[in-house]
Amino acid sequence: RIVLAAGIGQNYGDCMRLTEKYSNVLQFDAQLEKLKTLHEKYIETAVISTPDSYIDTMANVWLKRQMSLGKTWGRVYGKGFRDVLQDITGFVSLDKPLARERLLYTLKHQFVNGNAIRMFDPILDHPYQDMPAWIAPAVLAYLKESGDFSILDEQVGYYDGDDVDSVFDHIKRGIDFLFNSQGEHGLSLWGGGDWNDSMDGVGLNMRGESVWLSIATVNCSADYIEIIRAANVKNGDKLIKDVEKKREELKKAIRTHGMEDGRFIYGINDWGEKIGSKESREATVFLNPQTWAVMSDILTEDEKQSVMDVVENNLKCDYGYTMQNQPYTIPDEHIGRLTYFEAGVYENASVYNHGVMFKVVADCFAGRGDNALQTLVINRYDNPLNANSGVEPYAVSNMYFGPSSLKKGYAPLSWITGSAGWMYRAIIEFILGVKPEFNGLKLAPCLPSDWNNVTVNRVFREVNYQIKFIKGDSFSIEVNGEKINGNVVPLFEKGATVKVKCYCK
Repeated sequence: RIVLAAGIGQNYGDCMRLTEKYSNVLQFDAQLEKLKTLHEKYIETAVISTPDSYIDTMANVWLKRQMSLGKTWGRVYGKGFRDVLQDITGFVSLDKPLARERLLYTLKHQFVNGNAIRMFDPILDHPYQDMPAWIAPAVLAYLKESGDFSILDEQVGYYDGDDVDSVFDHIKRGIDFLFNSQGEHGLSLWGGGDWNDSMDGVGLNMRGESVWLSIATVNCSADYIEIIRAANVKNGDKLIKDVEKKREELKKAIRTHGMEDGRFIYGINDWGEKIGSKESREATVFLNPQTWAVMSDILTEDEKQSVMDVVENNLKCDYGYTMQNQPYTIPDEHIGRLTYFEAGVYENASVYNHGVMFKVVADCFAGRGDNALQTLVINRYDNPLNANSGVEPYAVSNMYFGPSSLKKGYAPLSWITGSAGWMYRAIIEFILGVKPEFNGLKLAPCLPSDWNNVTVNRVFREVNYQIKFIKGDSFSIEVNGEKINGNVVPLFEKGATVKVKCYCK
């Protein structure tokens, strides 16, 4: 028998000590058993059965393991602030105490001004502006899953000062930073970039404005308001009134300066040049501004359909959706390293799977269950139109190189991606529509047209909810044989088993 131990240490001495500890049979077996027990617990949290066995296996087993890796290691090569928070948002249902610990740990890397360092251990301090946009969604997800409002009073320090604040005040500082960092058009300042790390030259002079970040600010401030209301925060009405006023002004600015012919540009850089516009020399349509606009409350239902049509008509390829409709081929320091990548590689018109999962969620916001499923189908490892990608059948890769790449369809960086958490939530919370709420489980399915008799066993607040979705002519819910009003299945005593039938169109 041969025992192999692989790991990471800060220095050679740490590596040798870890080697001595783990490279023996007894320790190996103990650790393996510990992991088996842990992952069995994760599996039991949510078990689904759909007509698609691949989706079942991914949601029941492998996405949970990938999220666990992300929230622990920050995607292996460094702990990214936004990365860990997104993984926590997906992971929280699996292990609430551990999600709480990682959430508090991550908030320690927020700046006093409300922004946060992009990555720690090792340090990456390029001035990205979107870090605060991920705080409120992560905290809200924890609150709804756990019901533990005490976390809002936990005292946490800052990365660049001696100040210590409650978690709620960390959220507030982040929201204040986002609303106070606006340019001449009333949109969010781009700084060194937003979620798209490779747009790192657009706003360093603090004049450029990001439409995507503006939309993300609208979204996260809605979560902030929900937290204030649920936690009955002191002076909450005043805080809400102030934020709602700013949200409405920002939504107006987005529609005025961010919309173009029924879809959204990406932003305006320091030099007043539009990015992702019909005026642009290259890359005239980007994915994320469209999908996030649909996920927000700035569009009518008809507008959501039109924007998703733009995505389908401009960005779809054989194995997913590209980040933009054309790759950059001419380097442009007014945009950044994005334009220096090879065509179809990384964010330069690859099928960047994180963005693809945003698209799946947006499909559900637009009521397009068939489109959501089809997106997952063409994106999977065994798509015959992309048969040699190299991605493992049990993992999600960071991207597939785009159709314009010489290595079209190749999948680098398996496991190291926020796509896993968003894919998990896309399946459980948006396609199946099983969403934690403060007062129970909300059922809002967006099922594909040919999915019948789908089941979800979901452990929530230590109650086992056995949910069956049945296609019918109208929407209704039966709980333990009795019809309820609305679409929220109430809380029950810990240890109970609750049988739920959800009839849906």
